[in-house]
Amino acid sequence: MAAAAFVRRSGISAVLVVLNFGSQPVDGVTFSAAASDLVPGTYRLTSLLDTTQAADLLVGPAGALVDIAPLTRLAPQTGYIFRLNSEND
Repeated sequence: MAAAAFVRRSGISAVLVVLNFGSQPVDGVTFSAAASDLVPGTYRLTSLLDTTQAADLLVGPAGALVDIAPLTRLAPQTGYIFRLNSEND
């Protein structure tokens, strides 16, 4: 399995990018980061590419992301880009 995820910010806007580099779909992938510059809270994910639905993103203290699973299945050789919408948006 070759999957990756990262957050990019520009000012107050942030996106989550999720990638499956593999030639097969993968199920149940989780990602973690000990810290980030995201404010703790819950974020709704809105696809910027299509109508893909994703689970909310829970950010813990110090911006920690623990075992996040935005999608139940990652299609092969596919990327997803989600806008992060905070509870306060």
